[in-house]
This record gives sequence, C-alpha cells and structure tokens, in this order.
Amino acid sequence: MSSRDDEVMARTEGGVIKGVLSQGARVFRGIPYAADPVGSLRFAPPQRHPGWDGPLDASRAGPAVPQAISRLERVMGVSPASQGEENSLTVNVFAPTTSGPHPVLVWIHGGGFSSGSGGWPWYDAAEFAARHDIVVATINYRLGALGFLYLPWLSDDFGEGNFGMLDQVAALQWVERNISEFGGDPGHLTVGGQSAGAMSAQALASNPATRSLVHGVILQSPPASTMIQSRELATQRAQGFLGMLALGPNEARATLRDLPISVIIDAQSRLAAATGEFGAISPAMAPVVDPALGLVDEAGGMVSLSADNDIPVLVGTTRDETAAFFARSGAGIGPEPARIQSWLSDNFGPELDRAVARYRSEGCVSPTDVFVAATTEKEFRSVALNLASARSDRGKPTWVYQFDWRPTDSTFGACHCIDLPFLFGAAGAYANAAMLGGEDAPETVKVAFQAALAGFVRSGEPASHSVASWPSFHHDRAVLHFDLPEHEVAGASLSKMLIGRASE
Repeated sequence: MSSRDDEVMARTEGGVIKGVLSQGARVFRGIPYAADPVGSLRFAPPQRHPGWDGPLDASRAGPAVPQAISRLERVMGVSPASQGEENSLTVNVFAPTTSGPHPVLVWIHGGGFSSGSGGWPWYDAAEFAARHDIVVATINYRLGALGFLYLPWLSDDFGEGNFGMLDQVAALQWVERNISEFGGDPGHLTVGGQSAGAMSAQALASNPATRSLVHGVILQSPPASTMIQSRELATQRAQGFLGMLALGPNEARATLRDLPISVIIDAQSRLAAATGEFGAISPAMAPVVDPALGLVDEAGGMVSLSADNDIPVLVGTTRDETAAFFARSGAGIGPEPARIQSWLSDNFGPELDRAVARYRSEGCVSPTDVFVAATTEKEFRSVALNLASARSDRGKPTWVYQFDWRPTDSTFGACHCIDLPFLFGAAGAYANAAMLGGEDAPETVKVAFQAALAGFVRSGEPASHSVASWPSFHHDRAVLHFDLPEHEVAGASLSKMLIGRASE
C-alpha cells in the first residue's frame, strides 16, 4: 500500500503500477499490454511493451484507439473524447479486495470493430468485481482502418492484417501471464463481449493460440458471421480506402505509416458512407477471414467453429436489436416503406416470417417495426439460436437468454446495447443514453442479469439466487427472458416467471 488510503499497488511484467480503491474494488486502469502502435508499428502486429521505471499511474484509463463518431451514439449517448495511438493498447483490471484466487472475466467491448473502448465509464466493472468476487479485465484493441485495413496485396511489409484481432490475442495472453498478481486465477478464465466483442470472444475461443486459455464464453448479441470479410472484399475496401486518400500503391507504401491520424479517420468515414448497404449493419472494414485466428467467412462459419467447442457458452440477444440502427415508429423518420418492402422481398424466409408474425401479434404493424423484427432475426437472433442448436445437437453445454426489458416511453424498445447498463452496474454512466428513455435500470433486472453472468463465470452454469433454475438450451430449447415480471413479488424466483422457449 502507498501512503494514500485510496491507492493500491501491483506488480506486472512491465513494472509496478499504482491503482485506486473504488466501490469496494481494487482498480487499475490503462495498463499497457503492448508497445504503442506508432511509427513502424502502425499496421504491424503488436509487440511486447518495453516496460517502465518507477510506479506507473494506473488511476485513469488510457486514451481510446482513434475512431470516428459511433453510429450508436444516438442510442448510447456521446462517448468520452480522449483518443490517441500512443498508450492506447491497454488493459483495465477490476479486482476484489478479498484474497484469491478468483475467477476471471475478460470482457471485450462492441462497436462494429470501428468504435469503443474498454476504458470508458460504460464498462466500469468495480461494483461487479466487488459484489461477485470476480476479477474483470476490459481491453482496448485497434479499430477501423488501424485495426483492419487489409494490405498484404500492397506489400509484404504490412503482414496479413487483422491487427485488431492480434491485439486481442496479445491482451488475453497478457491477462493469463499477469492476472494472478491481481488475485485472479489464470486457470479459470472466461472470455465475453457484446456485439463485435462477442464475435471476438468466439474467435479467441476457436483460435489455436488462445483456445486453451478459455474456459467459458459469454456472447452478448453476437452478429452474423458474414460480418467477417473475405480477402477479396477486404482488398477492394483497402483499395477504396487508398482511393479516398488519392494514394497510388507506391505512395501508400511510403506514407501510410506517417499520415496524420485525422486524415486516416476521415478517409475511413467516407469509405463507410460509400459502402453502406440498406438493411446491413456490417462496417466498412472488419476482421478478414483467417482460420488460424478462428475467423471464417462462410455463412454460419463462426457457428460451426463454436459448435464443436467443449467449453460452456452463454449466448443471448435483445428483443429489438436493430432498432438501435434503424429508426422505429416515433423515433424520427424511418426508412421509406418501399425500400423496406423491397428488402423484405429479397430476404424473406421462414425465420423472418415467424419474427414478423410475432411482432404483429403484439400490435407492432408499422413498416419500420416489421423491418426491425426481420433484421433483428436475420442479423442477431437466428445467429444465437443456430449456435445454440448446433451445440446442443453435439451435447455441448449452452444457455440462451433474451433481454426484453425496455423503458415505458422509449421509441427504441429493447434495442442493441440496452443490456449494457445492467452488465457491470455502471448504469450512472448511461444517464444521457436515449435508449433508456430517461428511466433508471430496474434493480431487480440488474441483480438477476449480473448474478446469472457471475454464476456462469464462477461455475460454467448461469445459476444464482436470483435465477434459481435456468435449464440448458438442450432442455426443450429453453430461453430465459430478462424483464420485470408483470406482477412482481418481492423475493419471488425470476426464473419461474421468465423461462420461455426459443419457438416463442
């Protein structure tokens, strides 16, 4: 301990770090796990950090990796402004004050591989760590062009790309080597994430370099595996990116690593605007197919990889995922009905038919509401259920949930990201999030959601005092729905009120 009562110390492979006590947990923010990705290390695999002399101030998160404005800002609110390439490849550790060893959760933020930061207040896990005696580590990794610009066709000097995924590998390996210094058990490690972070967790659990480290996987709103780009598409996007910069191959080879970051982010934003497709959520640049990294691009490919993995999986979606991307009734002017009808005609099938019928039975009949139902089914819900079905057919331990709670007056319903204020208990960080409609996260749902996830991290099964009986998906396609019971009774078992079936 240092001379200040709210300071705590730890020793990592890079040197001594100085954190703080917060909400009953020991908190260390902005710990470097790799060298700064600048100069010759921009568009290069991550390298070991050289370390530091003297105690490193770990009381504040490092900057976010440079990025454009998030397309989810309209539902989540404005993100913190601090960005920079230097000191951006960092880990944040939230550890109980009790003696270990404790189970460990490594959690990866979402943002379509183009935005986000594990150091933002949205993902402060101090309360969760203290309440559940779990060590939580959140990470940063390179995003957008910095993480996924595909350049092997341009020069061997740029390697095979997927720098953001390689960052995640390096971060997970850093956690495995260092987490015991924070009271964590490196042999009891769960990897989880939301949206792009969920896809990342799937990849880490399938990657030959890291799968032996992973003992459980939590997948919050995993997107369709078609988000992973083929090498051909990634090459086209990279060529388009260079076109935005007016750079020929020779100029690009000479200048890409020296361009101002503002120029790169601007070109990335213009490429996103030029390549966006109606009804799709995939970013302009994303992970590129590489089976050695657990990344395959054929439809259902990530499902196939995960289906043969023996480790426990907890997977879930929100009821109205794509309402975060496409305006619903009352949330402004939505897509034109003619465009919606054209998209539905091109994509309709039995699964979308059931999704739309379910919405209509509840009185959601506007074209935009139907569009949200169909795109949610196509991009998210069918992914989770197909994964659960494939794993259950092979006897692999799998649990499924659907997050249904939504604010009374919100026009976004239970949209993508609505579960995040409940995740670690950092609901105060979402005070300006439009998706909450000015309401507070209900304590009953928060306690149940947290306890279920914590139970899974501890034991590989999402069981707790709040969710007393949650059958695996193999048991009659069971799905637990997180919502307030219609007639809530103090002390009653939520599971008895909320267990449903995947066919519902």
